[in-house]
Amino acid sequence: MSNRASWRARPLAALALLLLVMLPACRGGGGDGGASAATDGAVDTQEVESLLVSTQQRASPEFDVRDPSCPARIVVEEGATFQCTVVVEGVVAPFNVTLRGVNEGSRTGQFDIRPAKAILSIPKLVDVLRARVPGATVDCGPERVRVLDVGATFQCRVSGGSQPEQTITLRVDDVLGNVTQV
Repeated sequence: MSNRASWRARPLAALALLLLVMLPACRGGGGDGGASAATDGAVDTQEVESLLVSTQQRASPEFDVRDPSCPARIVVEEGATFQCTVVVEGVVAPFNVTLRGVNEGSRTGQFDIRPAKAILSIPKLVDVLRARVPGATVDCGPERVRVLDVGATFQCRVSGGSQPEQTITLRVDDVLGNVTQV
């Protein structure tokens, strides 16, 4: 294994949640399937919470995803940003939610949902490391999921294969889950 290697570990949430999610920004009873403004002009946070869980479950069906939490009252206005969380395999994962394309008349718009930290699937990362060192045993600790800030580092032990046992340090490069050996 070289001193520096870069690869893309498959993150849990990146692809599905980085897409602009087009849903009504507020609860309502529009007869045409669209949403009308909530009487108080607030975002339907239960809808956002449900969206967070279902999207994360699609991105990582092998993991337990539950307990979404968003602030109770967010006023519908262009660019309003708030943070929500979901629990993935017992680890709290934060997401930034921004309202985009708000229609002032109907008070509807889109949720732009992005992870606030990298959500790493350790089993998938171990698979990537094993592929780089055929026959190796890789131990990145007991956690199945790690939620880390960009720039954070963590270590894995690699032994067997054609390489002597070594501890490698990995740095989180971005919220998409890209990591680099340092």
